[in-house]
Amino acid sequence: MVNSKILLVDDLKDNLLALEGLLRHEGIDIFKAKSGTEALELMMVHEFAVALVDVQMPGMSGFELAELMRGAKKTKSIPIIFVTATAKEQSFMFKGYESGAVDFLLKPLDTHAVKSKVNIFIELYRQKKKQEELLSKLKKTQGELEQAVQIREDLMSIASDELKIRKSQLKQGVEREKLAEEQFRQQTDELESKEGQLKEGSDREKFAEKQIHSRNKEIEEQREELLHVTRVGKLAEFVSSLAHEISQPLTAILSYAQAAQRMYAGRDPQLEEILQYIINDDQRAAEVIRQLRSMLKKNKPAFGFFDINALIKDTVSLIMTHITRRKKIVKFNLCNGLPFIFGDRIQLQQVLLNLVSNSLEAMDETQDSCELLINTSLQDVNTILVEVKDSGCGIPVENIKNIFTHFFTSKADGLGMGLSISRSIVEAHGGCLDAKNNPDHGATFYFTIPVGAKDSLLNATTSNLSAISVN
Repeated sequence: MVNSKILLVDDLKDNLLALEGLLRHEGIDIFKAKSGTEALELMMVHEFAVALVDVQMPGMSGFELAELMRGAKKTKSIPIIFVTATAKEQSFMFKGYESGAVDFLLKPLDTHAVKSKVNIFIELYRQKKKQEELLSKLKKTQGELEQAVQIREDLMSIASDELKIRKSQLKQGVEREKLAEEQFRQQTDELESKEGQLKEGSDREKFAEKQIHSRNKEIEEQREELLHVTRVGKLAEFVSSLAHEISQPLTAILSYAQAAQRMYAGRDPQLEEILQYIINDDQRAAEVIRQLRSMLKKNKPAFGFFDINALIKDTVSLIMTHITRRKKIVKFNLCNGLPFIFGDRIQLQQVLLNLVSNSLEAMDETQDSCELLINTSLQDVNTILVEVKDSGCGIPVENIKNIFTHFFTSKADGLGMGLSISRSIVEAHGGCLDAKNNPDHGATFYFTIPVGAKDSLLNATTSNLSAISVN
């Protein structure tokens, strides 16, 4: 802990030495001033826990010094104990308290009283510093909570896409149920018209009933999946609302910090620097919330040119807290000078988020896995290759051919839609998404994206992208 500082003000050197000898001990720094002017200069540089001021000094008296201290913001909170040689009438004491004193010490000084009173103010000063440190830690914790909420919003965005796919699958299941019922009726009519083939008709009836039972079971499973996705969608709405609420205090913090910056312009460089840090961090947090909220909105595909390397860095920055908490490291090997691609930025960001998240989960299953590598390169003059390479457990050989199939998942709480949706997005952009196991350990997911914009690509993919747009 930093030492507490005491200021002694007296025009007599012997009095200063006597007080210094009485109060000096470990954890306290003592500063001495022989005049009010010298005391003010020290107070502009140092922060004091308490000041012991002689009342009767030539030039500027102790009362005048106290009044000047109370008029300045930096010094008005310093506790003042007046030291006087004689006890005067009550009006004298009142004048001291009105000028800002918290106590009086009468000469000759009582050693025990001096130490006790000074120690009280030193302890109060230390408690104040502890409270300031606690407040700083609380603000830091609040920032981490905001980042966690932002990561949750990203997960809800993926769940919203899965909800749309689930609805489509449910509709298909109902149609298959109607088809099975029609087939059953046809088989029943056929049995009634063929009395001589009763046994064969009975076997067909049993087979049809088995088909109906199997399809009913499939429909029931799809209904359960739809209920699950509906719950996830409701949670996404809640998280989106929470992000809106967080944006309001961030705006207020920015306004207060900017107001304080204007008030102290040119007066305290150190304070101005701290205020600028607050403003920069506030604006960065607000920008992250804005990006994530844009991913939650239900918009039509927005085509445009953009840098794939910049998109990768922005995407990783959104979940950097999630990556750090898992004690993982993300490395980049991004090819410089890549041409711009043409597509929907939000949907391709969703693909990257899904691939990085899957890789992090795979590395959690292996204790020594901590490094994730993202590569970009020019596969040919018209195609960019993006690779997400992890050092995790790899993909079981029997699962590689199924990982991009709807509803296939190896996770206990997975929906089996993330990779399927990601492949649909990439293919809608004219590319290809695939995966392979690494020679040593881990797996690599990679996809290609065409360079630039072509009229044929734009016309062919607009309807496909609309069908899988982010909610």
